[in-house]
Amino acid sequence: MLGAIVVIRTVLSYFLTKDL
Repeated sequence: MLGAIVVIRTVLSYFLTKDL
């Protein structure tokens, strides 16, 4: 499950950077 959390956080960071 921890791996999934890391992936989700990475995706969120990607979208946040894309939003900027």
